[in-house]
Amino acid sequence: MNDKLDGWYLPYSKNKSAFILECKAENIDIQTAKCVDEIKKNCRIVLDAGYANCFGLLTNGNKCLGFMNNEPVTIPAAVQSLDFYLSKFTEKGIKKKAES
Repeated sequence: MNDKLDGWYLPYSKNKSAFILECKAENIDIQTAKCVDEIKKNCRIVLDAGYANCFGLLTNGNKCLGFMNNEPVTIPAAVQSLDFYLSKFTEKGIKKKAES
């Protein structure tokens, strides 16, 4: 795995939610451990950098997988707007889990 992201939104204020995008070819099964581990690793880097929240989107153009602070969430199969994903943090009141 490499650390090159396909897309990202990292606001200046780390109190705001960040967004990481990982795109794969249509023929790639994005549910494999390798693909999921890659998006989670990149989200972990952002969270460890001090961002309050991070939404990770993994897509192959046919299907999307979403992760809020590295926890899987159900999202539509088609890619949505950035605001759609970031609003998930405020609509559900998700807070970053305390590290134990």
